[in-house]
Amino acid sequence: MKSKHIAAFAAVLIAAPAAHAGEMTGNVGATSDYMFRGIDQTEGAAVQGGVDYTFDFGLYTGLWVSNSVSGGGNEADAYVGYTLKLGEFGLDVGAIYYGYTEDTEVGMPNTDYAEVYVGGGIGPVALKVFYAPEFGGDTGGLVSGDADKNELLYVTASAQLTLTESVTFVPQIGFSSGDGVKDAFGDEYADFSLTATKALKDDASVSLAIVGTDRDLGPDNKDNAKFVVSFKKNFDI
Repeated sequence: MKSKHIAAFAAVLIAAPAAHAGEMTGNVGATSDYMFRGIDQTEGAAVQGGVDYTFDFGLYTGLWVSNSVSGGGNEADAYVGYTLKLGEFGLDVGAIYYGYTEDTEVGMPNTDYAEVYVGGGIGPVALKVFYAPEFGGDTGGLVSGDADKNELLYVTASAQLTLTESVTFVPQIGFSSGDGVKDAFGDEYADFSLTATKALKDDASVSLAIVGTDRDLGPDNKDNAKFVVSFKKNFDI
């Protein structure tokens, strides 16, 4: 993310507690491979962390960072959203800005983009839809043939299943579509993940996931699923 976006968002986080009562938390972690919507972002280990502020009326905001090679330099994501409970139904709406440092300086196209999302859930089952009007724009319509249409639509469904008091299991499927997706990845594609998470002491956790897609990368070269091991620690600020 460009420094001016980080600075502006940090100012919002600092000022937030004075405006409304709420809670600020942080998190740090490491993963054997940073996978995002089934796509390998680092081709190896990543160190990640973030800070979140949740207001008492449902509004939340945060900043999350990770090392990344796919976008150039490092990744920083700023987001803001709102959650609402309507009986058994939970609603979540918001927006995310994905920024990548030093992208143009290393000879890569500018991959920064923003998207909005809306999701809902009942019990352990959730459905979420993300939309970005400008994704893969710098590819110039290489695959889709239309450089002026760069949209991304991502739909994902998941379920959070409690196996024991300390172990949860989350199956997830998603589908990425739109001309921006075709230009960036060669075609529209589906992704999946199966993640088991074990809660540890002091608000830490470790997880094991298998992540993959149905992308066809050529003869005998499918996008093979990967096993990913991750550790995360949450803390109050």
